[in-house]
Amino acid sequence: MDTHNHAPSVEAAQNLNHLYGDLGDQEQDFRNGNLIRLVESYVQGKDVLDIGCGSGRLLTRLMQDGFAPQGIEPDPELRKLAARMTPDLKILAGGGERVGEFRDAFDTITIIDVLEHIEDDNQQLELMFQALQPGGRLVVVVPAHGWLYGKRDQNVGHYRRYSRKMLLDRVRAAGFEIESSRFWNMLGVAPYWFSERILKQELNTSLRTGQPKGFFKRTVAGLLRVWFRQVENRFSFGFGLSVICLAVKPLPAANAQAEAA
Repeated sequence: MDTHNHAPSVEAAQNLNHLYGDLGDQEQDFRNGNLIRLVESYVQGKDVLDIGCGSGRLLTRLMQDGFAPQGIEPDPELRKLAARMTPDLKILAGGGERVGEFRDAFDTITIIDVLEHIEDDNQQLELMFQALQPGGRLVVVVPAHGWLYGKRDQNVGHYRRYSRKMLLDRVRAAGFEIESSRFWNMLGVAPYWFSERILKQELNTSLRTGQPKGFFKRTVAGLLRVWFRQVENRFSFGFGLSVICLAVKPLPAANAQAEAA
């Protein structure tokens, strides 16, 4: 399933805001905390743009590790949350179209769980291509499998979920060369499918929040943090709830020939 006849709503934005608020600094979130670590390992160069940066957790890690990151975020409440957590972050107000203000400016652009919120994802990919320096890297993370599209996708304003082929085809069409791609979050597929397709209700994500938990939930959340860090981030099982794509903006022909020589 590619597109759906709805537009991102105020309600969807509020749902996203509540999710980020519940997750706090995301250090206790076994999903996002480990995904941020994985994405950071793909970043190259120094100048980094994170589109749809949310509460700014990736930007914070990148800044602490010596990169020069900046973000773009449309939701004012999420920008306020980011400013409270890390006051020195540089975040532009607006949607993904603001990347069109830049030309050959960044070594890496990351867009994590955002492309599915953008109706014209082809145009967004073209804008990111223009904003990258030649040889620059694009890191894309999107929800996988159109057949899993359900209530949670609708509630947070997703236009689509992607097959790996769909994502790679669109990235190539924008001018990029694919470096690699993989699935991620294999453990999440079965509970997501059962909740969304069988129970017809949004998946409960309370294990990911920083809210107080009993012994059992603390133990499960701890085991999941270890699993994601030691297993999911190291191995691809050929399926998962997310697709990750690394792509590069090709060097001009003359530069590529000179490097080869």
